[in-house]
Amino acid sequence: MLILKTKFETHFVTPLKSFGYTTDNKAIDSDLAKAVDLLEELLAAKLLFFNGLTDGFSSKSFLELRAKSKFLAKDKPKKSRKTVIDGTANVELFELLRVLRNEIAEKNDLIHYQVFNQKTLYEMCETLPLNKAELLEINGMGGKTRVEKYGTDILKVIRGYCDENDIDTSADKIDFTEEKVAEKPKAPKVDTKKVSLDLFKSGKSIDEIEDERELTRTTILRHLSHFIDSGEVKISDLMPIEHYNELKKIIPKNKFESLTELKQLVDDKYTYEELRLVLRALNDA
Repeated sequence: MLILKTKFETHFVTPLKSFGYTTDNKAIDSDLAKAVDLLEELLAAKLLFFNGLTDGFSSKSFLELRAKSKFLAKDKPKKSRKTVIDGTANVELFELLRVLRNEIAEKNDLIHYQVFNQKTLYEMCETLPLNKAELLEINGMGGKTRVEKYGTDILKVIRGYCDENDIDTSADKIDFTEEKVAEKPKAPKVDTKKVSLDLFKSGKSIDEIEDERELTRTTILRHLSHFIDSGEVKISDLMPIEHYNELKKIIPKNKFESLTELKQLVDDKYTYEELRLVLRALNDA
């Protein structure tokens, strides 16, 4: 019985714990969630029998365990599913692009997959397109209309991610035109966060820094947030202090696996940037 139980846990219970899926289709997402929940309930019931019958089978014990198994589903807390598939390239960029997609969708009254779908999202994280010509080669981004509408914002996010993570992009200068430019000699390495800080300390607003550096507002805020601990930047410089104090109380009370999930749980008045700033503060505490 013990050997059988060990094999059962190894081949069924453990793999299911790490199982994740992602889809743009809400109906499919709902069906998958129900199927996985049902499978978890069945496995939990079987495991209950294995644990309860280690000393051998008896009708009385079996009937008691079967009655107890009926309450497993009722007592089970709601589980948050993994929203990024294991092995995804550049997971942090995946989340940044997904947030951008949701923001564009909300602003334009679209369904998120109308901006770009999940397959496109994964491919962008894998290939890191550096200009509009490369973006056009991504599955789901074909057609100049979509690239013209959303390409600049997408490329800004990718550029900011590459800058922050020291990903060498000098071989193909990132630009927002449709033509690739000729290779240029590598520029000296600079601290991109310090560049944003220096501009901020010179009196420029976050919007002005965003325009000057051709990076997203989210990226500039991420840069500046690194200098909160040193006192060079105050949290109130980056977000309303009342939102900060409110979110510090709200966030720990919620369970979530991604920024997108957290955004759905809180009031719409809080922006993605504010959530990210408070999460960073909580993690550093």
